[in-house]
Amino acid sequence: MEKIKGIYAITNIINQKKYVGSSNNINKRWNAHKTRLNGNTHHSIFLQRAWIKYGKDSFELSILEILPKESTVSDIFIKEQEWIDRLLPEYNVGSVGGGDNLTNNPRREQIIEKMSKTMRKRANNITEDEKEKRRVKSLGDKNPNWRGGLSKVKGMCIECGTQICKDHTRCIICAKKGKNNPFHGKQHSDESKKRISEAHRGKYNGNQRKKISINGVIYESCSAAAKAINVSGGLITYRIKKGYEGYNWVL
Repeated sequence: MEKIKGIYAITNIINQKKYVGSSNNINKRWNAHKTRLNGNTHHSIFLQRAWIKYGKDSFELSILEILPKESTVSDIFIKEQEWIDRLLPEYNVGSVGGGDNLTNNPRREQIIEKMSKTMRKRANNITEDEKEKRRVKSLGDKNPNWRGGLSKVKGMCIECGTQICKDHTRCIICAKKGKNNPFHGKQHSDESKKRISEAHRGKYNGNQRKKISINGVIYESCSAAAKAINVSGGLITYRIKKGYEGYNWVL
């Protein structure tokens, strides 16, 4: 397969939304995208969600610009940024191009500086019409981060009245209480009880009270010690685990 260096777009043929990227080998990069998308591990949550919603057959690869073989990494990233600014792709996580090779590139800082200068220059030359176009594109359902305000709309748990997301009927506690609990009315067999007991034997149960010694003074529990010396229980536990002098569990 021919090795193509340049800028590419992954387009949703249903709604024409895009993801724009760059690579030294576009075809290889496209295969990597598909592998991660099929495995639900893609870095762009927007593209990943669309891939799941519309299906893999709803996406196609297109080459936006082929670059000369002698193009440097910084040249590629700058070109990618130009295409991102031009198309405003909905599936890109951010508005800044990153390419595929920046993270581990030995000239990473120089490349970023060169990209930053180019972007600052472009930002200084942007017209008011272009600014307005970008602003409008980020409003409401045009913004990939927008969720229709669902997080602001609350419902009520039908059991206890606690405020919850409007898409749910019960809070987490009530959803697992009584008949809603999948273990409701059931009991562990003697064999299961024995197996559970053996699995936990010798392990510290954080719900039990355990005495603590701090500089020779014995306290009935971590919380009692924390209250007495006016620090958090977490700090006391941390000091014991790290071997601070004078801090010990009482065996």
